[in-house]
Amino acid sequence: PGIHDLPFEVLVQMFTHYNPSSRADIQVTHICQFLRVAIHRTPRFWVDMLALHNVVKVNESGDSPWRVFLARTGALPLSLSIPLITIDSADVIVGSIPTEALSRISSLTFYLRRRMPGVMHRLLPEMGLPALTELVCINHLPEAWGHYGRRPEGLADTSVLSSRIPHLHTLQITCDVFEPGLIVPSLRSIRIGSGRLDLAAFLLALRECPSLEILKLTDF
Repeated sequence: PGIHDLPFEVLVQMFTHYNPSSRADIQVTHICQFLRVAIHRTPRFWVDMLALHNVVKVNESGDSPWRVFLARTGALPLSLSIPLITIDSADVIVGSIPTEALSRISSLTFYLRRRMPGVMHRLLPEMGLPALTELVCINHLPEAWGHYGRRPEGLADTSVLSSRIPHLHTLQITCDVFEPGLIVPSLRSIRIGSGRLDLAAFLLALRECPSLEILKLTDF
């Protein structure tokens, strides 16, 4: 007996436990039509695929092919990793996410490729993420940018941001991209990574975080 003799439901269940490690793993859908149909009907595979770095992006033609993956995730909670290369590309990506999908994002990672002060305060209120519990913001370049100082004029007020991400419990961020306004009252865990931190601004921001249980200063 071969793989085509397996009940279709069993095959789908098998792929539920197959965790892709890179975008290249999508090649498993090229083996045969039978496997392709099974994987297309396995929402967990596509949720795990979208959580990988460098999958959610805008290609040179301006298309967003990852939206096809998003459509296959069913109603499962989502974890997205979004590269922030330019303001325009970030706006295209965020604008490409349907409202229904935004409501399912429980974990969100931003990889910053350049210094863009205030970009997360711009994007997060626009997105509105009622299910978001974990936010990760990382400088994806090897060199440090230096610490972030005062909040630029025109950034969203913390109360506005809190209302848009009311269930955020965990923040993981490098010092280089830290913004005081990201410290919202609902946070319970903060992990600050490598870089130079404006300690005065950080301690002042912590006053807005009465439910904080865990604070870690570490490298990641």
